[in-house]
Amino acid sequence: MPESCTLLRLTLAGVVVALFAMFWTFTGPLSGYWSGYSAFKSMEVSQKTYEQQYPAFETVAETLQDKFHHPPSLSCTNAILQHPLEGVVEKWINLTWARSDSLHLLFYGEAMLGKSCTIRKVLDKLARANVPFFYHTYQSERGFDGFVKDMCAPAVVGPDKLEAFEISMRKYADLVRSPKRNNALLVIDFATTDLNGLRILQTYAKVIHHESYPVRFVFVASEAQAPTTFQASQRIEQVRLTESDDTLARAYLQQYVGIQDEAQLQEITQFTGSIFKYLSEVRSMWPQDRPGTDADVQAAKKAVFSVIERELGHLLEPRIYPEVVEICKQLIQHNTLSLSTIYEIAETNTKGSEGFQKRTEYILSQNLFLVDQGSGTVSFQNRATASFMTEYL
Repeated sequence: MPESCTLLRLTLAGVVVALFAMFWTFTGPLSGYWSGYSAFKSMEVSQKTYEQQYPAFETVAETLQDKFHHPPSLSCTNAILQHPLEGVVEKWINLTWARSDSLHLLFYGEAMLGKSCTIRKVLDKLARANVPFFYHTYQSERGFDGFVKDMCAPAVVGPDKLEAFEISMRKYADLVRSPKRNNALLVIDFATTDLNGLRILQTYAKVIHHESYPVRFVFVASEAQAPTTFQASQRIEQVRLTESDDTLARAYLQQYVGIQDEAQLQEITQFTGSIFKYLSEVRSMWPQDRPGTDADVQAAKKAVFSVIERELGHLLEPRIYPEVVEICKQLIQHNTLSLSTIYEIAETNTKGSEGFQKRTEYILSQNLFLVDQGSGTVSFQNRATASFMTEYL
């Protein structure tokens, strides 16, 4: 009898364990769902509470629609001649706003290429075709808060700008959503390096994509500003804008400046790097009442190099940044250097001072150098910078 009771107890215990295992098998995976659902519901409650605190959200959708469809003029004084990048930029922007399944856009490339000016010119053209967009120059000192205030003000007055952005996008989507709707474009031009701002906006690009909101981000950044995590995003189409060749620069110099001499054309395209900002500097001082001479070419070079020197500013102070001088000497000799070599030079020239790594990151983010994250190499930002540093040193 005792043996049968023991057997019965063991059998009952086995049944309990089996039932518990079955229960866990079916409900365990659901726990993640329930917790996620709870978090989503709590977020909804949070947003509703936030909306109730700020009644101006009632009109935020209309405010956004008005800003998207009535943008201010973005005319760019540097856009004297059609830039070769205009066709590329216009094609991608048209695809992004016209297709409901389009990704967000990242335009990036070397500094002073004319990215901002070209994009502003294209947007001005598209505004006349009723393409909805909002253009914002993103600056570190104002950050994400500044962007949301400029985009939604005066509707958004609360302290939580992330919450405000999400609510605003949802309300705008509810207002304009339709099977044939086009996307409004949030064009963010990064005037300064702000990796935190980039990461926040990348997160919200994912939210917009996931919720199928009729809005797309168009980011504009220099090659040094676009972090590898940003470029690797599957929801963002990356378009690298490369340096224009000398063909357009020569046409500009011949048509607008009146230079026909082949040797002069070659030298000017070399020290300006065919960058329109520097070509305009040549034009501003080129003689109009007589043919230009070699002395005029040298005077133009001096003027262009003065502009570059002002742009680089304190980076050229050997007392402040001794490592910059050594890095530039090495680049003049080898054209490219590995990132590890750059850090070794920096450590040696700063005697391994505390924080030299952050200091080096700052130097590499400036318009003197171009960092290729893919190959892990560093070169001069462009031909104009390389020409300047070769003479400067």
